[in-house]
Amino acid sequence: MASISALAAAPPDRRPSRGAAALVWGAPLAALLAGIGAEWLDFRALRVPFLLVVGCGVLATSYALSGTHPGGRRQMALTVLVGMAAWGAGEALYTVIHTARGEPFHAARFGPQPAQALGLIGVHALILGLPTGLAAAALLHAPGLRARLARRRAEGA
Repeated sequence: MASISALAAAPPDRRPSRGAAALVWGAPLAALLAGIGAEWLDFRALRVPFLLVVGCGVLATSYALSGTHPGGRRQMALTVLVGMAAWGAGEALYTVIHTARGEPFHAARFGPQPAQALGLIGVHALILGLPTGLAAAALLHAPGLRARLARRRAEGA
């Protein structure tokens, strides 16, 4: 049986509230919107809205998976993986819709259609997913960093 002092010293619950648990669907929903939107909308003209939608989805999902108090490297790695998975899934959906409509890709130099589709998915996961995950991780770490800096300032004064 645990003593009262041991229970008092236990770390606080780091999981988000039950209401926030619905945020886990942020990245999958953002990937769905980005994949469908990329097929019917001009990505070049709407680049910023696409990036913001997927970024907010990655941020929401990472928050729901890691909790309210980020855990350093593990939480950062999780957020980067969520970002890469979101962009990869969005691009996968785009390639499925694109090829189902019978439209070929316009870069024949990359080889056969399936290899080019896999290449596009991988490149989008790396080139867009990695920075999106890093930005979301930085936003998740910002409150904790701010609190640590405030404590250091208070201790030094």
